[in-house]
Amino acid sequence: PIGEDLAAGEVILPKGHKVRSLDLGALIAGGISELEVEAQSRIRIIPVGSDLVEPGRVPAAGQKVDHTSPFLAALGTEYDILTKRYPPIEERRDTVIQALQHHQSRCDLLIICAGHERGTGLVADALAECGECTLRGVAIRPGNSVVLGFVGDTPVLGVSSHLVPAYLGVCLFGLPAIRSLSKARLRDYRGPWPVQKAQLALGCESALGVEEFLRVKMGVVNNQ
Repeated sequence: PIGEDLAAGEVILPKGHKVRSLDLGALIAGGISELEVEAQSRIRIIPVGSDLVEPGRVPAAGQKVDHTSPFLAALGTEYDILTKRYPPIEERRDTVIQALQHHQSRCDLLIICAGHERGTGLVADALAECGECTLRGVAIRPGNSVVLGFVGDTPVLGVSSHLVPAYLGVCLFGLPAIRSLSKARLRDYRGPWPVQKAQLALGCESALGVEEFLRVKMGVVNNQ
């Protein structure tokens, strides 16, 4: 009965809260049997490349195993995003346009992993023809070839087929876009990475006007 577990007028769950098993008990105790919830965010991932084969298959001469899109699909799942990955499509403008139009309005974010031959330039050209290309290239390294745009009302993110640039593109642009478009909170999302100050053991130079991301190993040496 109300009064034992909850006080009259008490807010049971705040807006944007992820409903857990314990929360269901509190809701039922408060006399609530139905609840409107925000749908999970949906991402679709399409790799581009006539030379790509699915994981588990032995590539022939001139072929490569697609390892980037499965990684991105797993990354989305880690944040409780409904993520679906599709088989590779041919690296042609008309094929990319068909894919963009087919997946339009069927997800909250469409990620295109660009092919090795023409890169994200092909994605940008296809977007400009069938939708809107709002950004082509950013001043970061690696991953400067990021492409952003829309096909209809669906946001599109074009990233490199290489693992690290693709990871940076999704973390810096994809996940924040999903978080801002959805009323629900991404699980444990506090930005791409925690900030930790450290002293570099070796010198490092970056090009002027470019934000560079480096992979490092951190440790404690002489209490520093």
